[in-house]
Amino acid sequence: MGEEADGAPASARALSVRRAALPPALFVGRQRELKLARAMLARRRVVVAWGLGGLGKSALLRALLDKPSRSSAVEVRATQGAGLRAIVGSLRAAWTGESTVPKDDASLASAVVELADARGATLIVDDAHTLKPHALEQLLLAFADYAERSTLLVSTRERPSMPSLAEQILRLDPLEAKDVAALVRGCRPDISDAGCAEIVQRAAGSPWLARCLATGDEGSSTSIAAGLDEPSLRTIEALRWIEGLVSEALVDHIAEMPGTARSLEARAFLDRVGDQLRLHDVAREHFAKTSRPDPSAAKRALARIIEQPGLAATCTALALAAAVDDRETLARLVAARGASFLGEGLAASAWLALSKLPPDVETTFRLACASKSGLRPAVDWAVSLAAPAEPGAVIAWAECMHHSARAPEARGALREVARSTSAEAPAAAALVSRTARTEAEALDALEILNGIPAGAGMPASLRSAAMSRALIRVGRVEESIQHADDALRSLDTESAPSRELVFLLFSFYVNVGRFMSATRVKAKRPELFDPITMGAPEQFDAAMHALETGDMKSAAARIELLRRRTESHDAERFLLGYLQFRRAYAAGDIDEARRALRDLYSLASKRPDFLAWTRIAAIQLSLLERLDPPAWQWPSDLERSRGHERDMLEIMERRARTARGEDAGFEDIDVPRTAIDAWGWRARLEAECRSLRGDHTGAIRCIRSAVEEARVNNAFLLELELLETQGWVYTKAGDTSATQRTGAELEALAARAGLPRFVALGRSFTGQLPASAILQPAAITLEPGRRAVHLATGRVVDLGRNELGFRILEELVRGAGRATKEHLVRTAWGSRTYDPQRDDKRVQMAIRRLRVLLEQDPAAPELLLTTHDGYALSGPATCWGDVTDA
Repeated sequence: MGEEADGAPASARALSVRRAALPPALFVGRQRELKLARAMLARRRVVVAWGLGGLGKSALLRALLDKPSRSSAVEVRATQGAGLRAIVGSLRAAWTGESTVPKDDASLASAVVELADARGATLIVDDAHTLKPHALEQLLLAFADYAERSTLLVSTRERPSMPSLAEQILRLDPLEAKDVAALVRGCRPDISDAGCAEIVQRAAGSPWLARCLATGDEGSSTSIAAGLDEPSLRTIEALRWIEGLVSEALVDHIAEMPGTARSLEARAFLDRVGDQLRLHDVAREHFAKTSRPDPSAAKRALARIIEQPGLAATCTALALAAAVDDRETLARLVAARGASFLGEGLAASAWLALSKLPPDVETTFRLACASKSGLRPAVDWAVSLAAPAEPGAVIAWAECMHHSARAPEARGALREVARSTSAEAPAAAALVSRTARTEAEALDALEILNGIPAGAGMPASLRSAAMSRALIRVGRVEESIQHADDALRSLDTESAPSRELVFLLFSFYVNVGRFMSATRVKAKRPELFDPITMGAPEQFDAAMHALETGDMKSAAARIELLRRRTESHDAERFLLGYLQFRRAYAAGDIDEARRALRDLYSLASKRPDFLAWTRIAAIQLSLLERLDPPAWQWPSDLERSRGHERDMLEIMERRARTARGEDAGFEDIDVPRTAIDAWGWRARLEAECRSLRGDHTGAIRCIRSAVEEARVNNAFLLELELLETQGWVYTKAGDTSATQRTGAELEALAARAGLPRFVALGRSFTGQLPASAILQPAAITLEPGRRAVHLATGRVVDLGRNELGFRILEELVRGAGRATKEHLVRTAWGSRTYDPQRDDKRVQMAIRRLRVLLEQDPAAPELLLTTHDGYALSGPATCWGDVTDA
């Protein structure tokens, strides 16, 4: 993740993103500018309002919003030195729940456009003059050139030097005297002519200053603070220390006077954003020029805020205590209410409130917030620290190391806590088990778990779950599943099971293919599976669960998130690579599968513990391509693991032999039925061996039983693979009708999930496609994020602003390569009715434009073919995003 000018992680200094506020009730004197701004929006989706502070730039931009666009309009208030990374991170955090940013700086501005376009949002950027140099220019150009559904409105005190956008830049001059007078009389109808004239002169064309003066005492001095009572002054002094938003009730409580918030808002000192308030930036600047911030006022306000019971007030108090460096109060707040933040899902807010403190201040609590929230900047901060000494801090730090796929580096400190007599020992032991990656680490975890005496504070469910994770690593599969099922039964009786228990069980069930049980675990604490709260290892398990259960939309989103989060950690890169391979394998995208496999081999050369799954992937690809797998032997200094992957690899090695017509045998492979993934693979091996022996009845009985077991456990991809084997078994048995039934079932399931390889398999079984078509690489692969089309030739076509063309291709992929004209009109165009005489022509024109972009010879198309009632792709297609109805 990139850094801003001050060296702080970009998303650690996230900007505020809030629902756009309403314009002032009295909006006068800007009708001409408003008309010009609307004309600008009719030309391009960008308007820049520039001028001195207090001239009403933000009010003008808010007045541009009509009712339909107001619900999707948000404000971003820029801060000194912030850049595009901060904007992207802030918008992602607000709109998608995660704050990662593209690594390529050149794509930052387009990332903002994509985020806004996806929601049809109006983005208001206030105080854009404080952004880093060139950030505003890049943002304006991106919206002007590429935005299709979104709008960018900018306020700045400096005119952007951009000749290409000169017609989109609007200068705000001071209001004319008559308009200022109308504003003054609107704020204060009973004012005298002399008093109005004086304010008009003193306001110097500033509507903000006119409001401040008009609502003060007539005839007062030139200071805008004149006429403010003591509670109001005290409140403004306190709010100068608070950068965020506060509620109206909290403002009144700080002032110790009801109605103070409304009074200050009426005088324009406070700006309303949604249902929250903030000190107006011009007011902040004015008071900064006239007096230094008073820490004593902030500390008095802090004492008042602490009296408030809500967690929002506590978060404000945390930030204020950190701002004035009141460490004693900070310690009291953490001790009294810290657990509430961790238990109520506000760990991220607490961490951000304290993020500017030195690392040695409240380190334990901040580490706990980092581990609970999973915020990337929080985790990055945590892993930059040396191993702490306090047991609770060690666990939180080790959890953050696990989030960053650096668990081995924390294992020593974690083991010490797990073997100690501290109250945190059970939690440390569970984490030791969850982070075990090798057989030796699993044996170590078992020794620690067995050494914890009964009644030592470790819940039985957590102990069982931890035991299951360690046992599966050393090959004691049945015993591990018994422990996991015991923990699951206990989980069903708990109203709010711990995060540790949930992820231990969820990961275990995903790794043995029992996805229905994993779904039950997820349903107990669904809020834990929000991307913003998950580290990379947990995100991998969630992505694998989505992929294997056929939820391709969720799988694609989580894989993309992992791709953007991945940095230099080998374990994290391997998990991502295996996910990408598995998805490409399922879709039949051979080129992508090969690329992913090359990455896996590269990583396995550094980490022997990756070898088994890399070899499994290599055999899967060779079976898909009908080729012999590459030569293989275990390194002499590496013993075969006794873990679960040993059985999986042995089964795949033998299936590679049966593919060559050799009866490799299955009887000596003992896999418990409860381990669905390994048992399903063994069933494929058994069916293939029995079929080679001529025992078609036994082969059919075996494979049909496995299909039913996979279906019961919601192992969707395994079910498709088993149906593939079932189709071949029926084919070899000569049962044509059963082969066709299997093909129809396989095609229907695969089409629903958008998996063209299995669609082609199903059609081959029903006689609609030759078997050779199954091995055809994807004719096209869609990349929705940037509307790109990857062709089988390797060429990438960027459709860019051709949204309609991309929607047509998406509909073709949804329909397993086919779509009628009527279907395209109703979906791609969103029409409720279909009239061939009216609609067929526009469909033909859209297809013609696509052929110009995609075909080598548009007059003789080889990719996008015409059918009797619509159009079809000449080969399988896949997508990196959501184009399915699953």
